[in-house]
Amino acid sequence: MKNVSFENLSFYKLKSFGLLQYRTTDADSFEYISSGTAIKNDFISVQEISEQGSVNNINVINKSPHYIFFMDGDVLVGAKQNRVLNTSVLLEPDKNADITVSCIEQGRWRHKSEKFSKPDYIAPAMLRKQKNINVNRNLNSGRSYYSDQGEVWANVGDYEARYSRKSDTSDLSEIIESVQEEYDTFIKHFHCYENANGLAMFTEDKIISIEIFNRTDIYSEYFPKLLKSAAIEIHHRNKNESSLQMDDASGLLKSELEKLGKAKHKEFKGLAAGVEKRYDSEEFSCHSLLYNDNRIHFSFLNV
Repeated sequence: MKNVSFENLSFYKLKSFGLLQYRTTDADSFEYISSGTAIKNDFISVQEISEQGSVNNINVINKSPHYIFFMDGDVLVGAKQNRVLNTSVLLEPDKNADITVSCIEQGRWRHKSEKFSKPDYIAPAMLRKQKNINVNRNLNSGRSYYSDQGEVWANVGDYEARYSRKSDTSDLSEIIESVQEEYDTFIKHFHCYENANGLAMFTEDKIISIEIFNRTDIYSEYFPKLLKSAAIEIHHRNKNESSLQMDDASGLLKSELEKLGKAKHKEFKGLAAGVEKRYDSEEFSCHSLLYNDNRIHFSFLNV
């Protein structure tokens, strides 16, 4: 691990990080590209499931020979309303899938564009955590990868209040974009190290999140988005320089993963390709997406 700190945020890079019971291959063991790259190159079409649409479902058509990755918390803007991915997804080549999402723009239900696009941010860490806890509950009761839509809208209202930003359509994207310059300045103090494929983020003596990807290039692409996702949660708090040392961070990381290893968990078929391992907890959210013994994405949120 290597650490970098600024104000009240520290991050530690991770490389080929073994996790719990899973014995997965090393980094860069599987070829896939990000949904952002796929959208930019017109490899996929991301749209409403029909002309009428459905708040909590969208349709993705992969027109390419590539495996394509969506991360839990990815924001999609446009179409009839802005959405956020409820879980991580790996879409196989030349396949299509209906994907469960949550609405983050309560006051619009009309086409702004025919298809969705992807901005340069993801949902804030706390919204992701609470959404994922509700996804777990619904999976355990046989309701697939749905969240609690009312709670997601309440979370968006909390961010409006926290940052004194009012959106006419209660749009999380509008709130994030209104403070974008402030967080862009903040994350310039952090640099993505080569050959890493994950990071652990801390504020003071607490873990915010652990995110690990199979591919180092996908990690590099998500690195600034993950920092911004954490900064939105903590940047308004005490700005004292983090004093967390390497040994302390390693100890915290080991302690959390040991607790995670003892937590109850279940496996579920992924929304598209692969299998998800999900942990039951009201304190944190954690899931891992695997495909043919390759860990595609691991996410632990403890905001």
